[in-house]
Amino acid sequence: MGSARKSASFTFWLVLLVVVSASTWAAEELTDKRATEFRSKDTSYTVMHYPTKQAWQSKGDSIRKQILVANGLWPMPEKTPLNAKRFGRLDRDGYSIEKVYFESYPGFYCTGNLYLPRDRKPPYPAMLCLHGHWKEGRLADEKDGSVVARGITFARQGYVVFSPDMVGYNDSKQVRHKGNEFAAPLWGLSLMGLQTWNNIRGIDFLLTVEGVDPKRVGCTGASGGGTQTFILAAIEDRVKCAVPVCMVSEYFQGGCECENAPLLRLDTTNIEIAASAAPRPYMITGATGDWTKNIMRVQGPAIREIYKLFGAEDKFNFVIVDAPHNYNKETREHVYRWMGKWLLNESDAEKLREPPYTVEKKEDMLVFTEEHPLPAGSLDEKGVRDMLIERTRKQFASRRPKDKSSLSAFAQAYYPDFAVALLPSPPKRAKEKTVGKTEGANWVAEKIVLTPSAADAVIPVHLYRPKGTKTTRAAVLVHPQGVRGVTDAQTGAPKPALAALLEAGYVVAVPDCFLTGEKYASSSQASRALPKEFPYTYNPTTLAWRVWDIAMTTESFPSKGETDVTLIGLETAGPWCLLAARFSHRGPVVVDANGFADEDEASWQGDMFQPGILRCGGLRGAGALAVSHRLLIHNTQGKMNTDWIADVYRVAGAPKAFRAEEGRLSDKAIVEWLSGR
Repeated sequence: MGSARKSASFTFWLVLLVVVSASTWAAEELTDKRATEFRSKDTSYTVMHYPTKQAWQSKGDSIRKQILVANGLWPMPEKTPLNAKRFGRLDRDGYSIEKVYFESYPGFYCTGNLYLPRDRKPPYPAMLCLHGHWKEGRLADEKDGSVVARGITFARQGYVVFSPDMVGYNDSKQVRHKGNEFAAPLWGLSLMGLQTWNNIRGIDFLLTVEGVDPKRVGCTGASGGGTQTFILAAIEDRVKCAVPVCMVSEYFQGGCECENAPLLRLDTTNIEIAASAAPRPYMITGATGDWTKNIMRVQGPAIREIYKLFGAEDKFNFVIVDAPHNYNKETREHVYRWMGKWLLNESDAEKLREPPYTVEKKEDMLVFTEEHPLPAGSLDEKGVRDMLIERTRKQFASRRPKDKSSLSAFAQAYYPDFAVALLPSPPKRAKEKTVGKTEGANWVAEKIVLTPSAADAVIPVHLYRPKGTKTTRAAVLVHPQGVRGVTDAQTGAPKPALAALLEAGYVVAVPDCFLTGEKYASSSQASRALPKEFPYTYNPTTLAWRVWDIAMTTESFPSKGETDVTLIGLETAGPWCLLAARFSHRGPVVVDANGFADEDEASWQGDMFQPGILRCGGLRGAGALAVSHRLLIHNTQGKMNTDWIADVYRVAGAPKAFRAEEGRLSDKAIVEWLSGR
């Protein structure tokens, strides 16, 4: 009797110890800043320093890919014929002006004015002259900013100048500039992406003008046009000299949706984006009366340090004027001198001043009028959106692997989309701290907190080992409720899925992925107070953090001699694991599809929301990239096109490495598949 009481008492205190240990761990260890601290367009960012040219080049390359992915331009869309039209020529003293429109996409038109030099001999330098959010757009002529003056003066100096409309301004009426109704973030479509594409095609158009020298192309713009300038210069090597005006700041990144595509600034800022054009000639300008007021002590010196790494300090300059937000005459003359030095080989400042100019009547500058209406067959806003989604579908389908060569090309085309969207930083082995231990009759468990060095994050992991068994096999088991979903909440005892793996001799790591597990048991806790404006321009999605946590866990385990690691996703965590597979160890992957309708936009909402995910094929694309793993997908319920993935495995010469089942497999059947049975 006494022995029984002692045993009962011991069990009681053991259970209590487990509960207290778990509670203390959750309260003291789980301070995950990812759930409470966020970046925004108005965050004051610390300037990063890069010790070597190689370190910066790695960062610069990643920035360029990130810009392209964020703007829905990776892989690059097909360039279709411009079908450019030029008409309505006005001949003036030293220059001419023409009206221009061309199809940047079939049925969607980029519009503007072409300023041409007169009485000059080719070859001519070219200038893409971009406007910001002035009310009159490319036709603005104000004290603080005249786009017209730029076009005329550059042309008089010998440039061929194209001054296009921002999307939604003046003649560009097919898609509105405000409201974000055009955007289709799951497909990578945004107002910024459409505008960036227009600017790329603007360079294409300039190079079709007779006499233009492709080695002397410049780009400049202020405010929103400054954003367009540093974005274009970062991704377009054809831009040989650039000057973004009154935009590069350490504490304001841009206030319009045309400057804030999702994914654009997840881990970077406008300062770094501007610097990514190094070592090409580049200047930034600021004003005492706007967010660029610190240019002489912050932004300018930071970018100059990057140019120093290339030994190209002479190719970078920064200036400030005492004025409000502007592209005024004083600023313009700074720009004329800088552009003249590099594109005209002219150093005489007097020859590069801005003379008086005449502003034409608005009706004489506009492209589409009653006499020249928008061409038949042009698309409305919904039509442009639908057309681009369909083009994206066809582009993905056209890259479906047919042999090993095209499989490699597919990976090169779409891996960056997944990496930018789903990896806030490359997964590396994290520091680990053991904060508790428990054990049962045939298992022992450690409670571990992973602290990755690359993010203010903690990843709680329960590591279960079969007692008294030496093994080289390990598994990462992911449940949407974290460890609570695979163990008894009171004793920590394994539930069937975990128990089956332990019985088969696996060491099993069970992570509490982002916003899951003990701390976030209440749905009211598992939420994020993200900024209302452009939240995913600056912050990873919940799905991205979960995928990253899985990748970090597989990178950090096995930790004690195991040589093989299996990744298993249960219930709604199954798709997380398929998305993480390409970033994980090359062990087997088991995915509970849980009836996820991969090609349905409605499936990718809530915690599954991820900008750009359908552009790169969703789970089909992820499955193709996971071809180096043995892959089992079950419980598809007929809602997922696994034939697509099966074809990829056949192309790779490993058809037996992939298996798909409509029904949910038992834990025993999964273990048997892992064992090769």
